[in-house]
Amino acid sequence: MKKMLPLAALALLCACGDGKKDAADQITSPPDPMSTHSIALRVRRVTYEDAYIAVPVTDQIVKKAEDGSFRIDGEAAYAEGIRISQDDRVEWQVESTNTEVHPIQQPAPEGRKKLDPLYPHNE
Repeated sequence: MKKMLPLAALALLCACGDGKKDAADQITSPPDPMSTHSIALRVRRVTYEDAYIAVPVTDQIVKKAEDGSFRIDGEAAYAEGIRISQDDRVEWQVESTNTEVHPIQQPAPEGRKKLDPLYPHNE
């Protein structure tokens, strides 16, 4: 299902032109070909990477069970794997990248650039 913003929210985001019309009228009116409007939108990109590592089987990883057998402690193995993965020699490769609308919309902080494809030289 598409997410729809209330018209009032769009009116706040819309850059109003000559001030003679109310923002809601400008949104519902066909755009003037000589003027443009844009909506500021905050997006985020999440990149997932993966790597393969070897976790040594040590006394910290292997635990003796009640029946006398030895078992791998999964939590200890995972914790050691995470620790090893911090090594600079690990070869990380991008698995996937996902770009989505940021759940928290706010004005751009001072000094942050934004891309306006209609005005590529006016950053």
